[in-house]
Amino acid sequence: NDGVGNQCDNCPVVYNPGQEDADMNGIGDACEPPGFDLSPNPATHQVQITSVSPDTPFLRIELFDQVGNRVLDQPYSTPVQSSTLLIGHLQPGSYLLKITTENTFVTTKLVLE
Repeated sequence: NDGVGNQCDNCPVVYNPGQEDADMNGIGDACEPPGFDLSPNPATHQVQITSVSPDTPFLRIELFDQVGNRVLDQPYSTPVQSSTLLIGHLQPGSYLLKITTENTFVTTKLVLE
């Protein structure tokens, strides 16, 4: 119990007495999935991936084509906050980018032109 009643708590399953909500979307920061900036998207030769929170560095980046083949796998020996992927050798199209953190993973669409 974080001292905030569940009816008013923006993240009732996680202790967060300060009720922080940086993006003001009504979901407490403690319950938000990890966020990452992906730039540019669409991309041509490279893409920069950056964690939006210092608390969610990533350990691995994978890129999958439209049929599910892994076309890129970038593991890191220590967690990182930012990485540049060189993707100019890949065919244009839509890809699924999977970013793995210590506790979870997120996926997002990446378009190559």
